[in-house]
Amino acid sequence: MTGAPSFVIVLTATAPGLGCSTLTANLGVYLRALAEDMPLGVISLDAAFDPAGFFSLTSITQGGDSVAETESLHWGQFGLHYLAQAVTAERDAAQFRRWLGRLNYDGVLLIDAGQADSHRAQAAIQAADLLLVALPGAGNPRQLMGVRQTFRAGGANEKFLWLLPSLLQDVQCSVEALNGLRFAAGERGLQVVPGEFLSEAAVAAIAAQVGGSILTRARESCAHELLFNLARQLLDAVQAGPDPACRLQRLWQDALLPRPARRVALRCPLCDQLALTGAVHYVESLPQRRRLLIHACCLKLLIVGTGLESFQQTHQPAVLELGRDTLGEAAELKLWVKTCVGYEVATIEADDESGWQPLVKLATGKTLREQFPTLVVIYPAKEGMQVLAASWAAERAKLRHQIRMELAADLA
Repeated sequence: MTGAPSFVIVLTATAPGLGCSTLTANLGVYLRALAEDMPLGVISLDAAFDPAGFFSLTSITQGGDSVAETESLHWGQFGLHYLAQAVTAERDAAQFRRWLGRLNYDGVLLIDAGQADSHRAQAAIQAADLLLVALPGAGNPRQLMGVRQTFRAGGANEKFLWLLPSLLQDVQCSVEALNGLRFAAGERGLQVVPGEFLSEAAVAAIAAQVGGSILTRARESCAHELLFNLARQLLDAVQAGPDPACRLQRLWQDALLPRPARRVALRCPLCDQLALTGAVHYVESLPQRRRLLIHACCLKLLIVGTGLESFQQTHQPAVLELGRDTLGEAAELKLWVKTCVGYEVATIEADDESGWQPLVKLATGKTLREQFPTLVVIYPAKEGMQVLAASWAAERAKLRHQIRMELAADLA
């Protein structure tokens, strides 16, 4: 899923008139206020919601072009990006995820999917890292059965499915009905966000003014408190990152990974996120030939203090030597780095709590204290999916043979 957004939040509703579009636009603004440096984009799949009407920097929005001709996000008010038109093209889940990848937006996307039973909404739900569902305050979580099944079909974990009671169409909903909804949702393992989206006279008055339904000025309203608290929860989820197991399943579903990738651990052992974006090192153990990927930035933090920190800029491989005279004792690692005049070596004192433990365990299948003589080759970093390219596999084979020849005497 090269070019995929770093995090996708989809908002949908079980019925019309529950404020899904208003929530999408406002959560974008509130998230921007909480994280000014975070790239944030808004997309609508609902023809009734025009993001340009909220965020355009000009009074006259673009028109006339089809979505297929304008697949790029525009810079808008509040520092948000937005698609100038609602996306009305019909795509299945895999096609929709590929389309998101083609946007090449390295940031957080808020997607207004409209009603959950539409074909477009179902495709978006299967692309969501987090799904926020607005439902009537007197609704029943059993109405969500189809939404839950669709979300799971996209490889998602239900802990990332959040419910938001909306009283816009049911202002007379009782406290007992809301408590019953929360209790029933909890019994089904679903999370209901605190608060309800209410119909308020003050909010309606502000929505009728210049600026539309952006509610940051309604600071004394329940809607402002709800949006602010919900934005903080969403920001925490974004900062924790997407579920790597879900992202990985979708990559296989969409046939975006080469077959040899099945032999490689694709989650970085240090941060536990997919190591398929940014600079990535391919790592393999010899003679076991276990393979994994690790983010270059994570490895950089790990080798601080070894004196060999500059090897990542040399585009040369490094070799981690394990298991020499350490069985049952405190682990001692040696890091060999190739230079223009040969190999430099640094001895690393690593304990069971260090970052070397998960790296070594994933690379060899054994802990630091269980090691037998093993080499772990750390190849020069490549960008993103290039690390799995066939051309790089051939180059690694040459480097592997070269390393064995050059270090044969030192490791004898």
